[in-house]
Amino acid sequence: MAIAMQRFCINRKIAPALSIERFFRLVNRLGLNKVELRNDYPVEK
Repeated sequence: MAIAMQRFCINRKIAPALSIERFFRLVNRLGLNKVELRNDYPVEK
């Protein structure tokens, strides 16, 4: 069973070291257009 690409949402936790700009470039490069932005994770320094 295949899942259609337009149903995928990607979470920033897959690449936490990327800046938000680089993260969105990655999402675009993967052919995706949905992201989940969360603010309930602790900030890592």
